[in-house]
Amino acid sequence: MSRQRYDIAELLPDGLSSFRRVGYLLGEAECLSQQPGRLHRYQGRLNLAEMTYRRAISLYSRLSSSKVLVPAAQPGSVLLGRDR
Repeated sequence: MSRQRYDIAELLPDGLSSFRRVGYLLGEAECLSQQPGRLHRYQGRLNLAEMTYRRAISLYSRLSSSKVLVPAAQPGSVLLGRDR
C-alpha cells in the first residue's frame, strides 16, 4: 500500500462514523469495502481486516447490491496472510 493510500485510509473512520450516525448503510458499506481492510491487513491486524470485509459484505447483501462482489474476494487475502 502506498503512503498516500495509507494516509487516506487513516481518515476513513471519520466518514464511517458519520455514515453510521445517520444510518446510511450504503455509505458505510462503501467506506468499509475500500481502504480500512487493506490498512488493517497492512498493519498485520488480520482479524480486524476480516471483520471489516465481512461487515461490508453483510451491508451490501442487506441492500441487495451487486457491489457485494468487491469485498467478497478480500477475506481470501486475509486467510492467505494467515497461511490457511
